[in-house]
Amino acid sequence: MFLVNSLDGSGWHTLKDERGNVYGRLTVLALSECRKRKRGTVAYWTCRCDCGAVCVKAGVALRIGEVKSCGCLRAETARRIGHDNKGRPGAYHGDPNQRRDASGKFFRN
Repeated sequence: MFLVNSLDGSGWHTLKDERGNVYGRLTVLALSECRKRKRGTVAYWTCRCDCGAVCVKAGVALRIGEVKSCGCLRAETARRIGHDNKGRPGAYHGDPNQRRDASGKFFRN
């Protein structure tokens, strides 16, 4: 636990020290900032992903398991199950039942 002074002027806050903790593929490096929200103050932490990327994630999202990587996990999972990077099935994998309509959108027969 340590005290931080919020940058938005909302005062001092006691935070759980997350440095060194690992959540999924993310390792917490340092406190980035604290932001005032409707339901209190949210701490944002700088994290390094196993893929090497550095990102900033909310502490609560890390703790409840909402965030597991910098985004690389979603891309890898989409490729593995045959989706494009937007989560659409078969768009770039030669699905013979996949066609485009007049507006260019994909649809299935």
